[in-house]
Amino acid sequence: MITLTRPDARLWTPVGAYGYEHEILDDATRREFLAGLAAAGLLVACGDRGGTGSAAGTVAPVRRSIVHPGGTSQIPVRAERVVSLSEALAGHLVSVGLMPVGADEGIDSWLEPYQALLPPDVDVGAIPSASTAGEPNLEAIAALGPDLIVAETFFEEFYDRLARIAPTVLIDRPTNADWKAAFDATVDAAGRAAEAGPVRDRYRAVRDRLAGRSSEVEVAFIRNNGDGTFRIDGTSAFAGSVAADAGLAVTDAPDGVGDRSGGAVDVSDERLDVVSGDVIVLPDRRLDLDQVEVFSQNPIWATLPAVQAGRVLPLPNPVYNGGTYVAAELLLEAVAGVL
Repeated sequence: MITLTRPDARLWTPVGAYGYEHEILDDATRREFLAGLAAAGLLVACGDRGGTGSAAGTVAPVRRSIVHPGGTSQIPVRAERVVSLSEALAGHLVSVGLMPVGADEGIDSWLEPYQALLPPDVDVGAIPSASTAGEPNLEAIAALGPDLIVAETFFEEFYDRLARIAPTVLIDRPTNADWKAAFDATVDAAGRAAEAGPVRDRYRAVRDRLAGRSSEVEVAFIRNNGDGTFRIDGTSAFAGSVAADAGLAVTDAPDGVGDRSGGAVDVSDERLDVVSGDVIVLPDRRLDLDQVEVFSQNPIWATLPAVQAGRVLPLPNPVYNGGTYVAAELLLEAVAGVL
């Protein structure tokens, strides 16, 4: 076996806004490295793994260092076998054409509503289950042979065990309104920053078309909790943040009304009258409840301006609360259709 090391010549240079560091070899080290590869008959293989070599004989690095909420990890420059532990993170990956080799149980139904907007070769029904009810299946993940695991920070208790299987990057999303930053961190960790541009551009085109006709429209995003309360998703929630990004006014609960946490406000059904938006958007089903049917049982429902105007828009929950650029694009397209 040939060992190719020269620690004294290895330099690390930080690159980008996400704490990435790429391994840089000086000229002398590069010559020794390439000579060793040639002697071992591995030069072509290295080029296949790390990128293309130039006429000068340079070899792109195959690993990079990334700093994230779990620590510092050495990850592939461009991951190919990624396990995603979060529905939203899986959505970020498939939107840039990278199908996870494993994801949360039921991910196919979560991604189904926006299959048409995904690259044509992405079959979400073929993604194996890697976690159930918020707990990763470590044995199943190991069997999938990932070269990268991406997980939201609520999987932090499993981080050390996941990192023993494959390099693991934790993605921080403090509230559902932080979906853009989570997308950036996820696709950058997977080495798909270049593929992310068109996804953002498509969303921005839809947003900008709606912004020109939305300045005087207020939208209310609500969900029934089935326990005598309902939730108002304001601008700190995914749906509300997307609407605000397009210039729409977003209904929020008045000060002193409801229990505020995590970007949403839980309000008693008796105060349904605070939903004053011109349009009401809600998930079609939540907690196995038909949301329109449940709200309709409240006599206040029929008095709301949006209900009287016929502007009630049920959406699939993966669109209403999807946390991705694709879900945001679909949400705005649907809202535009009722204005």
